[in-house]
Order: sequence, then structure tokens, then C-alpha cells
Amino acid sequence: MGHALVIIAVFLGAVVVSATVALAVTVHRLRRPMMLSPAVRVPLRWRWSLARQAVLHRRLLVAIGGVRLELPRAGGAGPWSDLIAEVEALALEVDRELVAVESHPRPIRQKAMAGLEARVREVEQVAGRLGQTLGSLEAGRPGRSAAELMERLDAIQGALAELDAVPGASRSSGGPSARR
Repeated sequence: MGHALVIIAVFLGAVVVSATVALAVTVHRLRRPMMLSPAVRVPLRWRWSLARQAVLHRRLLVAIGGVRLELPRAGGAGPWSDLIAEVEALALEVDRELVAVESHPRPIRQKAMAGLEARVREVEQVAGRLGQTLGSLEAGRPGRSAAELMERLDAIQGALAELDAVPGASRSSGGPSARR
């Protein structure tokens, strides 16, 4: 009888441990796509919630996701990686504030949301513009005609000539991330 109780206890312990691990993995997989970064933990209910802060968080995810989707097409981003990191840092900062505002009482939360909504809009605009820029870097993709490539090269040469004409301007700065 004693051996049977030990076997049952071990079996029940294994079932409890397995269920706990399965639950933890499920929660992690549900939460992971909702995070801009593991540093900011958002409430799981934001996945389906229609609360303003949840909607703003999802808008940040979409904006940064658009930039991240353009990275492979831009060939690893090169000199643009600093700008991408800055946009992601800006989005993380706003996301942290959204999570912090979640715990405030409703009147304070509503006042804070107006400013946060404007900041989310700014992140969306910056990310959209950066995504368009990264998307336009695909000059070497198959299917472009020689005339299109020549037109782009002419535009680049014209821009470089304008830069040379500006007194004190230097083209050796290494790209847009060096000139702020």
C-alpha cells in the first residue's frame, strides 16, 4: 500500500509540474508578440482590450513593426541603424509611460492619455517616414530598369553637388546618423 501511494504522489506531482510549465509557456507565447522589448511588460489583457492605452500600445507595435519589416529589404540598414534604434527607444519610452499610466486613477489617466496619444502619433509619423526611406533603398532589386537606376544616380549626384556647394559642409561624415 505504501508503494502505491508513493507512485500516485509522484504521478500527481509530475502532472502538476507539467501543467504549470505548459501554462507558463502559453502565457509567454501570448505575451511575447505584444512586447516592443522584454524590458517593458504590458498587461496580457491589452491583446484584446479596447482601452485607450491598449490601443495606443498596439499602434506603437504596428509602427515599429513596419520599420523592422523594412530592415531585410534595406540590406541590414547600414548607416540607418542609429535612427532605427532611436525610433525604437522613443517608442519604448512612450510604451513605458502607457504602462505606468495604467495604474493611475481614471481622471489622472485621462489627462495623461491626451499627451501620450500625441506622442504615439509622432512615433508613427517618424517610423512611417523611416520605413518609407528604408523601403526606397532597394535600388538593386531585380526588375529595375537601367533608366530608373540612372535617374536615382543622377538624383544622388545632384544632392552631393549641392552638399559640396554649401560652405563648411563635409560629405565624409558617414551618413545621416552622423549629421544631426
